Amino acid sequence: VRGRRICYTDPHSTTGYLLPRAALREHGIDPDKDLAESLVSGNHLQAIRDLIEGRCDLAGTFAAAYSRADQMGVNAARTRVLALTGRTPHDAICAGPGVSPEDIEKMREALLAFDPQRDAGVPSLGGFERLTGFSETDDANYASIRKALDAERAAALTGD
Repeated sequence: VRGRRICYTDPHSTTGYLLPRAALREHGIDPDKDLAESLVSGNHLQAIRDLIEGRCDLAGTFAAAYSRADQMGVNAARTRVLALTGRTPHDAICAGPGVSPEDIEKMREALLAFDPQRDAGVPSLGGFERLTGFSETDDANYASIRKALDAERAAALTGD
């Protein structure tokens, strides 16, 4: 991919910017020096569109956008997956410091018990992410994201 153009979704995107850049680094490619051009597409579907239209040679996106692109009128089958860049926990629900421990527990229990088929009459919610329920997470699930952030910070400090 050296010397090629890359489309990122947005510099604030974990799956469309941060993890693709970390994956490039892990393969010995400096995303700031070894690529001919870095473009910002704006969102995941647009990054796939830009790739298909030849605006870039590779793009970073997340699996749900890629697998559901056809439902949004984008023929992702015209592209191919070069690498899986990692997994990310999505949509954390957090309680603020003013919420009582009792209310936190009630919300936690309600979310963990949620079943879209039973509670909403559909197998999943949302057209893109397909929410099928909630699960508890662990801080360790964010380790790969922290590692990628550390690499970005180090590159910014050293100019690499």
